[in-house]
Amino acid sequence: MTTAAATTATTVTDVAVFDGTDAPAGRFDVSFDASGITGVLPTGAARPAGVRVDGAGGTLLPGLIDAHVHFLDPKELSTLARFGVTTALDMGTWPPRFVAELRAAGHGADLRSAGA
Repeated sequence: MTTAAATTATTVTDVAVFDGTDAPAGRFDVSFDASGITGVLPTGAARPAGVRVDGAGGTLLPGLIDAHVHFLDPKELSTLARFGVTTALDMGTWPPRFVAELRAAGHGADLRSAGA
């Protein structure tokens, strides 16, 4: 997401919401901005302000965690993010300075490490 999009109110319309609970079934419009989720309403209940993204009947879920990765290329953090992974747990990339370099680059998934 670009910086401009991250600071703008955004609403994903017409989605099922998966939150890991037995939440009510239905179609929803989910609004968010840089501070987080600002609203979850039945589809069409309100006219969303800002950017609208047609969810086209898809499912919206929280960011995923990949709990066991080994990085070989800095592009891998961006690849994870494109597939919905927002946090990755590195299990021993070597040398440890490479993990620090990946974190400093700030691209893609949030990186946690068991060894650095």
